[in-house]
Amino acid sequence: MSVIPAVGVGAAAFAALSLLEGCTHSCTARGCESGADLRVSYPFSATETLAGGTLRVCRNDRCNLDNIIASGAGLALAFPVDTHIRMSAGFYDLELTVHVDPSSVIPLKDGDAYSVELRDRNGVVVASKEWQADYTETYPNGEDCDEEPCRFVDLR
Repeated sequence: MSVIPAVGVGAAAFAALSLLEGCTHSCTARGCESGADLRVSYPFSATETLAGGTLRVCRNDRCNLDNIIASGAGLALAFPVDTHIRMSAGFYDLELTVHVDPSSVIPLKDGDAYSVELRDRNGVVVASKEWQADYTETYPNGEDCDEEPCRFVDLR
């Protein structure tokens, strides 16, 4: 009697394996959030004079200089898209957060040098900071599915 259940289990396992034989691994289509978030604090005294000022962001030898404007939501960048450094910025609670998207021409690599310089409308530097990037690599769809890893760094 003990032989019959073992044969039954073996037959069931064989049947399950034969059903999986035609299956292939499918990849998900999760997006890749590569780039860098740069965070710089600025003094409260600068909040009234930032509109009309400038934001300069550099990655290695490529820089983007943009004007800061007053908008319905507070402060914003006048032209937030550039061909060398694509960036977006948010001014919240005395902190500037700049998101830098990677250039398809220049790959992200550890050691990338980032810098931010924030000037008020009088040309006075109210915040300035420099960093060296050490990116985190992820494969949101799995290493078998993503040709290259996503590379991201959060610099404060």
